[in-house]
Amino acid sequence: MIKYFNIYILICCIFCVACNINQNYINIIKEWSNKTIELPNLNFTKFGLDTIDYESNKELKILFYIDSTGCTNCKMRLIDWNSFLHFIDDYTNNRCAKLFIINPKNKKNEILEIRSNLRLANFEHPVIIDYKNKIYNLNNFPSEEYFHCFLLDSNNRVILIGNPVQNPKIKDLYIRTICERLEIDTTNINNVETQKNRFSFGRFPFSETMKTQFVLRNDSLPELIIDTIFTSCECTTAKIDKSLISRNDSAIISVSFKTDKPEEFTRDVYVKTNLSEKPIVYTVEGMAY
Repeated sequence: MIKYFNIYILICCIFCVACNINQNYINIIKEWSNKTIELPNLNFTKFGLDTIDYESNKELKILFYIDSTGCTNCKMRLIDWNSFLHFIDDYTNNRCAKLFIINPKNKKNEILEIRSNLRLANFEHPVIIDYKNKIYNLNNFPSEEYFHCFLLDSNNRVILIGNPVQNPKIKDLYIRTICERLEIDTTNINNVETQKNRFSFGRFPFSETMKTQFVLRNDSLPELIIDTIFTSCECTTAKIDKSLISRNDSAIISVSFKTDKPEEFTRDVYVKTNLSEKPIVYTVEGMAY
């Protein structure tokens, strides 16, 4: 039964992975399926500062590795991870461990920025500041950043590989796989976000600044008040043309993206309003070459 389950997961990963499916992606998934990840004895921290205990005996683990090359804040996407991990905690009663591994390249200013971002996002999950990059070197992770996230069993064997906050299908696969492994009923799990407010720039030269617009319409409240608008990283900017939207009126959100290197990307824009405590999310994606 386990064998057939692993084959099913493998096939799902292949078809759910990023848009440009190629033989290299397939080979990575095959290589890492059921592979054991080695975790040396390192200090677990809260906000990258205070040492905390880590419950290593949990049935499942989500492991995410990040290095500080490029825009570290873009890679961490802590708001998205917080939302996803709180969802997992609610459905599993905290039966799935979370582990973030960050390699800051031993630069003081980068470490301070990482700690600041963790505090600002109130990211209370265990974090390892891996100054010497021991975990990456020990396991020889794939070079593609998309494959630096894993769902592991209690023996640190890989069940899934792929980033759930970058791909809604992978997110859904993580949730359903975790619930099935823990024998949790998945019948009523229907609130995985579909991200309707999404735009793809497609392929474009990385030296170009890409721009798009979203329409935010107020169909319910007497007045929709815009509190703040912010983005998941500094390479993405966003502004809205009005701070107060009357009923049956709308506002224009202008978004621009600029990167200094070729990369496949997904970036988010968050709009906080009086409609809900949860911000409205708009997503841009594409391939800069």
